[in-house]
Amino acid sequence: MIEWYDGFDQYGANEDLMNDGAWAEASDFTLSATQARTGGRSLAMTIIGAQGRRALATEVGTKVGMGCAIFMDRLPIPPFNAVRGASVIQQFRNESNRSHISIQVGPTGRIYIMGGGLDRVSSTTGVNGPVELAKSTRQIAAGAWNHIETIVEVGVGVSVRVNGKAFVAYTGTTDFAQVGATEIAQIAIGHFDSSIPVEYNLLWFDDIFVQTGDDIDFLGELEVHYLLPVSDQPPQDWSLTTGVNAYALINEIPPDDDVDYIFSEGTGDQARFAVQPLPVDIVSVAAVAPLARVRKTDSGSCEVQLSVFSVATLEEAPDTHAPTTAYQYFFDVWETDPGNENDPWTPTSMPAIQIERVV
Repeated sequence: MIEWYDGFDQYGANEDLMNDGAWAEASDFTLSATQARTGGRSLAMTIIGAQGRRALATEVGTKVGMGCAIFMDRLPIPPFNAVRGASVIQQFRNESNRSHISIQVGPTGRIYIMGGGLDRVSSTTGVNGPVELAKSTRQIAAGAWNHIETIVEVGVGVSVRVNGKAFVAYTGTTDFAQVGATEIAQIAIGHFDSSIPVEYNLLWFDDIFVQTGDDIDFLGELEVHYLLPVSDQPPQDWSLTTGVNAYALINEIPPDDDVDYIFSEGTGDQARFAVQPLPVDIVSVAAVAPLARVRKTDSGSCEVQLSVFSVATLEEAPDTHAPTTAYQYFFDVWETDPGNENDPWTPTSMPAIQIERVV
């Protein structure tokens, strides 16, 4: 099951928005327009302390997959006291915020699978340092986007593919995190030892996705496309602060929040929007995820529900979301098309998205 994904376009240049319910922590990154694998922006790491964590919906268990694309301006140059540096491309952590597995790029472009370490309390060296579990014989190059996809199954092993090809693997039941629960509860990216200089000049991330569940498999080189609302569709029960087109009040990048917006004061109010088409070269769609940025104006009870509308079929998300008085991002994921007998989505038939105030 695809649990979430992020292509970073919806935030514009405002990194602070990533902490509004989307990421558990996102600090000292730059939302860069210099490099982008899809859309107009990517997430750039340039300084010591750039870290990002994203919590999974639940402490899902022992098998998690993560994919992302990275662009290095050059291969890393680790400092003298950290052979592999302190920057992590992908990391799988438990509820205690301790690392199970870290994926790193070495100075020759080889991919390392590291056990434990490189988390909030450990160092790159010494007794708390990570353990090298496996190193690829193949190498990746700088100056291009490389897609890295990893599946971790605690107590079984780790497998990494690069640009769709098997690259390096580890089979074993030891050397995972020894502190806290064995389950994977979150993923992380960034630089996790402030005593070690950054070994990259610039490192960009884009098109991150995570999947969970015992039956997951490699998904390949996925892209994340952010599709803006482009027209209103019925029903349109929410009120407008200005103008006559609801979609025009919610399609700014970055969002302008209280400048103009749509709002609802009544239970059961619905608002539906058509979105941009996908690029013409897309041949398949793994999932769609309506995204809403919502707040309530007082401390009273309020819940909203997201839906997709496809081929005359409305399918509501199984759970509602409870806004706070501060803006937050909410989303739900559909991997199949309810308007086409739950077959896979087709690129030429993206659904309309809907938000409803249910309480």
